[in-house]
Amino acid sequence: MTPSLANTCKLAFMFCVYTARGGGYVDKRLLLQGEPDLAQLVHTMKTEIDTLSSTVRNLSNTVHNLTTTNQAQEEKIKALEAGSYNLPAFMAALSGDLLHCSPNQHVVFDNVILNVGDVYNSLNGFFRAPVSGTYQFSLTLSEPNNGGQYHVLIRKGKSSTIIGFLFSDQSTLWAQRSTSVLTQLAVGEDVWVSCLQNETHIAGGAGNVYKYFSHFSGFLVSH
Repeated sequence: MTPSLANTCKLAFMFCVYTARGGGYVDKRLLLQGEPDLAQLVHTMKTEIDTLSSTVRNLSNTVHNLTTTNQAQEEKIKALEAGSYNLPAFMAALSGDLLHCSPNQHVVFDNVILNVGDVYNSLNGFFRAPVSGTYQFSLTLSEPNNGGQYHVLIRKGKSSTIIGFLFSDQSTLWAQRSTSVLTQLAVGEDVWVSCLQNETHIAGGAGNVYKYFSHFSGFLVSH
């Protein structure tokens, strides 16, 4: 028998022994018979099979997760197409002048013009994020021509993080200024406007024109 044929027969014998033992390791007696290379080969094959099995399981889990995500996206698209998903948005104005606003006092915009999703509280001036995402907020304030001034902050969250600033110093002319900010909010986080120092006069009003003297607004950009 040629050496090549002999090695082939030995390999076939070892495979049969491995299979007959239920995939376990080859009997140690065979190792003692001068075939450690074949035993190592069988062990390596078993390790590779185990690795492939693990890879298949991981791929199966990945496919399942992607399928679930795709279904969620399809449901969201259907909701948007049906008009059943309203992006939260609000706009509120000052119905009257705000005088002598003290430091950290909330500026409460009490005249609600828009409040999609009931996200703005006109009693305390707080906006609360219904979902996590990126939001835009805009603030417009007016001062009369009597030398009034204001320095206000836009804040968010439990730590009262400053995300915006708007000011106007004493003026003998009517003046209106605005600022806009983008910020990331977690679900349930609040956003509000507060005075930085003792302010003398922020103009507000009622009616078709005057209600837009000073106003605060915001909406969800993406989530």
